[in-house]
Amino acid sequence: KWGNQNKGFIKVNKVKGVADGFETIDQKLKNQAPTITYDGPFSDHIADIKPKAVTGERIEESEAIRIAESFLGEITKGDFTANVARKSKGNLPSYTIEFTRPGNNIPDIIMDISEIGGHIIWFLNTRTIENSKIPIKQAMDKARAFLESTDYKGMESTGSLRENNTLTVTFVPKEQDVLLYPDYVKVEVALDNGEIVGFNTVAYLISHTERDFPESKFTEEEILDRL
Repeated sequence: KWGNQNKGFIKVNKVKGVADGFETIDQKLKNQAPTITYDGPFSDHIADIKPKAVTGERIEESEAIRIAESFLGEITKGDFTANVARKSKGNLPSYTIEFTRPGNNIPDIIMDISEIGGHIIWFLNTRTIENSKIPIKQAMDKARAFLESTDYKGMESTGSLRENNTLTVTFVPKEQDVLLYPDYVKVEVALDNGEIVGFNTVAYLISHTERDFPESKFTEEEILDRL
């Protein structure tokens, strides 16, 4: 009886040791790897990192509205009233611009413009999307075409998520055959008519910078052998 209990005790300690090892690895990754996940315009991590791709002069509210109206004009049609709803501080100061159709009490479209340089930080069309009519490939093509019409060119898609009759596609830059995952942008396409209803560049503005790529020390075959 004691022998069985002892074996169980040893087994539990081995499992605990493995768990502790994973916890150590996880903590090391948190300390050494950049935060790359972004789950919305209010993600906490943007307060902890100084943006690397935000450049330009400081702009006033009127210029932020002009930039927002110009951007919106390339995406959708409609009679909107634009106003600055608030001004955010922190490491990525911005103006929140709201666009409202006549007769509506809540904004139809919301957009953040960086105070430095007037970069589009994120954009969201709040309209209801009741059904899916267009194929996924067509939505992917719409997302890529939209990016090509902006300053974000030469990006490669790394994945997509279909949800609530929309398709959100993630794109990253590619340099020297290296995909720069931390520098991602997201484009959301409505599956009822292919309209761009969401755009998010926070991770890109925070992480994108010039990088030095060292020579590879191992071949793909050597990596597979080690695995």
